[in-house]
Amino acid sequence: MEELNDKHQFFNPYKASCQTCRQGFDLINFTCKAFPGGIPVRILTGNDKHLTPEKGQENSIVYSPKSL
Repeated sequence: MEELNDKHQFFNPYKASCQTCRQGFDLINFTCKAFPGGIPVRILTGNDKHLTPEKGQENSIVYSPKSL
């Protein structure tokens, strides 16, 4: 059985830094290298820019802008 992913309701493309991050943002599943299990809502809303590792994060990957 497929699990419903409702994070699209929280994603703010104008405030969140996910789309400009080099860590492989997946717009369909709302995952990336830093959060393979799912990006937290506070980051998707743009309220947290993820400049430091999150408590409980399984790696130390943080926001890093894509090269132009």
